[in-house]
Amino acid sequence: MTDKNILDLRVRLARHSEIYQFDLLQASELSRFCHEKGLPLLGDTAIRDIWQLGLLRADIVVSPRKISRAGLVYVQEIAGKGHVYVDDRKPRRRTKGWASAVNPQRKVPSDVELYFHPFRYYVLYHLQRVFALNIHCFQFLWSLERMPNVMEYVTNGLEHWTATPEFIPRILEWNQIAELAASIEPVVYRQVFNQIRWRHPDDQTSLEKKLDQHKWHVTSVIKNTGLESAEKMRGQLCIDAEMLDDNKVIHVLLRLMNSRARQKLKGEIGGSVLILSMAEMIRRTLEDVFDKKLREEDELGFGQWMKGARKMLYGSERVLDAPRNVANELIRQYGLDYGVRVRCYVEGDTEYGAFASAIAKSNGIELVNLSGNVIEKRGKGVAFRESLRNDKQSRIFSIVVLDGDRDDFVRAVKTAAARDDMCGLFFISEPDFELYNFTLDELGMVLWEIAAEYGAQESAKPKVLKAIKGAKSGEDLMKSARGALPELARLSKNADWGERLMTFAIEHPTWKPNGSNAEQDRPIIEITNTLLRGISANYAASCEERKVDPDTGKLVPRSS
Repeated sequence: MTDKNILDLRVRLARHSEIYQFDLLQASELSRFCHEKGLPLLGDTAIRDIWQLGLLRADIVVSPRKISRAGLVYVQEIAGKGHVYVDDRKPRRRTKGWASAVNPQRKVPSDVELYFHPFRYYVLYHLQRVFALNIHCFQFLWSLERMPNVMEYVTNGLEHWTATPEFIPRILEWNQIAELAASIEPVVYRQVFNQIRWRHPDDQTSLEKKLDQHKWHVTSVIKNTGLESAEKMRGQLCIDAEMLDDNKVIHVLLRLMNSRARQKLKGEIGGSVLILSMAEMIRRTLEDVFDKKLREEDELGFGQWMKGARKMLYGSERVLDAPRNVANELIRQYGLDYGVRVRCYVEGDTEYGAFASAIAKSNGIELVNLSGNVIEKRGKGVAFRESLRNDKQSRIFSIVVLDGDRDDFVRAVKTAAARDDMCGLFFISEPDFELYNFTLDELGMVLWEIAAEYGAQESAKPKVLKAIKGAKSGEDLMKSARGALPELARLSKNADWGERLMTFAIEHPTWKPNGSNAEQDRPIIEITNTLLRGISANYAASCEERKVDPDTGKLVPRSS
């Protein structure tokens, strides 16, 4: 990109500075702004000295007198304010380097006003980076005597580099990138920050008209600049943002915040997000002008994204301009959303007590007891299926745990799976929860533990185990146990019983089902782990690419 490409835009903006969405800053304001974003506090004098040297260009210069200086492009005279210029100066190469370049006798007159777009932060970031005296903070402790030698080595390096032919082009490049972003800022600010500002005497209608006119000129300049050249600048911005602060995922999350909060970010991470906003403005302009979707900013910079990795991590190939549910999914992935992520439907108090005890401290999981819930009262299976459909619309995983003898609910969940009205898994306990997860011997151990707590003697233990031998269901088990010992007379299939079963399962996570010689994971443990994994699982990756098999209850690829 040549300076001529952008100069006409900058002159237009100097004439119509009211369309800038960011406020232009004077030297002292720019110093404070940059300090808030993690740069050293420079002060008004230092900013004006750097400007005087031509290392930092201003966006608008206003003087009560006409200025004859190479690179200051005259724009207009404003009554009561003075003569307005656009700064297009190009510093000359100094073959002996830039050491002691500031001349105390050549200060910027105090009545000359310099106005900088906040994007000039980018230039000052680079200037402080390259001129920083990178001496280790412990050098004083290691060897005070060597400090002069270290200082001489560092300053000689700076003097040599600033004398090379490469120095001035880098200075111009940093300024030009800031100028490109600042020049297109008025027309894309609303897309990036979801708001628009106008100043008196403008109203929204008059401002929109001015922005449309400016957009026409922006389009012309961008076409002249070319996609490849502008993309190169955007890529450099993304690299620089990552060098300033390399918390890439945090940058994505922060850029999803509302505009006010985002612009108030402080420290280096605030500076990094500002630079990424510059890059985003360039991207959105390029996408509009060339009608082409470009990679978002976190795809540039260091590293490389594998195909499909963004969808796996974020739930979408696009994040910043995707529907809000994609942003919500990303926030959920990192545990920043305390809403429901998984809704688990169970058939009764026993199941409810079991899973409630296992997930007591886990945010994001909600248990629904179908036996006493309003869902059943509203029409059993039909209302239950509506609840599963609502879960899917809210991007909530549905995990269903039912006994095989509940035809109404089993039919409802299988219908929901067949119609793709749910996303999650379902488990059918045959014949019921107790015998699906435990052997009769194991259930006898849990029953005896309860009886012992109520004072049963050890000699009575065989009586309990013998009584439950023929049990065909949890209800049979309860009935037989209550008849065997008076200490179990109050036993019932309640939440406390479910909690005791879960405690036993956690202590014995594997089992040998009746008729099997092989150890395998206990279903109740598998279901619990599924619930916990669902809190951080990617909903889009799980449900857009897979569906619930109505026969097995498992998630299977949609192609199958």
